[in-house]
Amino acid sequence: MIICCSGVIGIMLSRDIYEKIEMCTSLLELCSILRTEISVRKTPIRTIVKQISENEMFSSLNFMNEQMLYSIQIPKTSLSDVHNKKIGEFIYSLGKDETGSQLESIDTFEEFTKNLKLKYESEYKSKSRLYITVGTAFGIILCIMLI
Repeated sequence: MIICCSGVIGIMLSRDIYEKIEMCTSLLELCSILRTEISVRKTPIRTIVKQISENEMFSSLNFMNEQMLYSIQIPKTSLSDVHNKKIGEFIYSLGKDETGSQLESIDTFEEFTKNLKLKYESEYKSKSRLYITVGTAFGIILCIMLI
């Protein structure tokens, strides 16, 4: 039982990193949608945000709402506070400038998110097995000590 619990703790730690990768993927999809809607369809930003917040396909972006366009709000995601602040600032900046500037802002945020995703993928590859192994080993050692 102790070994299983320790192993599960290791799995939970590696799952935390995986959730960050999933959030980055969702943010990259958001950038793609924003770019298309703003540059091709000329959809107003409030309409885009409303559509995304109501679409179940984007449940990982459920923190988005129209209020984020009026004031900087820091969402609560699996990412760090610094990165969450960057997300809030990005969403707040939407619709404030002409189309060209908005597209540049989207490109900058997309590049930031791609780099962040690469960092987390690298961390996941290097640490996920380690977390599981160390958790399980700790459980085995604890069992031996209790015997």
